[in-house]
Amino acid sequence: MFVLVVFSFELLYFSSVLYKFSEGGYLPLTLAALLFFVMYVWHYVQSKRHAFEVEHKVSTEYLNGLGSNLGVARVPGVGLLYTELTQGIPAIFRHFLTNLPAVHSVLVFVSVKYFPVSNVPAEERFLLRRVGPEDHRMYRCIVRYGYRDRRVGNEVFECLLMGQLKSFIRAEAMEGGCGEEEDAEEEIRFLERSCAAGVVYLLGHSEVRASKNSNFMKKVVVDYVYDFLRRNFRQGFVDLQIPNENLMQVGMNYTV
Repeated sequence: MFVLVVFSFELLYFSSVLYKFSEGGYLPLTLAALLFFVMYVWHYVQSKRHAFEVEHKVSTEYLNGLGSNLGVARVPGVGLLYTELTQGIPAIFRHFLTNLPAVHSVLVFVSVKYFPVSNVPAEERFLLRRVGPEDHRMYRCIVRYGYRDRRVGNEVFECLLMGQLKSFIRAEAMEGGCGEEEDAEEEIRFLERSCAAGVVYLLGHSEVRASKNSNFMKKVVVDYVYDFLRRNFRQGFVDLQIPNENLMQVGMNYTV
């Protein structure tokens, strides 16, 4: 019923524009076509980019083979690596390990998701789970927001996240039995020491390019139109309210 009512109004508006086409009705049609083209290009390339990330995500076997040090030096601190993937380890993480001489002693893969609800209860905002073995000190955090929820500053967010991580570790230990509680408290103390050493936000600066065997139209859309739109949109760390002094970016090329 809703679709029928909306479609009726849209059809009425469209017919009135066509009726006045020669008297200026072409202007709203041109504007609508331009907006549709922009949204289509953005959605098309973003979907291709997401498919690339899913296809090239880091396997668990590769992660376990690196050992607890992940093949590089681990320095005190907490690294928050932002990713759009809610499952699996993003390909940009392998890029971080390749290009950085060291990574933080605690790593958290953070995904921010918005849901079509007005508010997400505070107790349901953070969804946590462990990534890899316990000695890797790696976690995944999905942060859920409704369309009326206000984003907090980075310091408040860090405090909330650390508190939720401690609760998660204790709850996990309770499920494992009494013998796990001492290990959990030691892990929490390690987390507190790492947090005191500093929190750094890790972001991937991706460049999306069309593959060599792509047709001419796809190369124009991906290499020029999408690149122009991306450069003129607000950058991710601005939307996430990340201070520049706590930000670290590594570039990576996506071939779609």
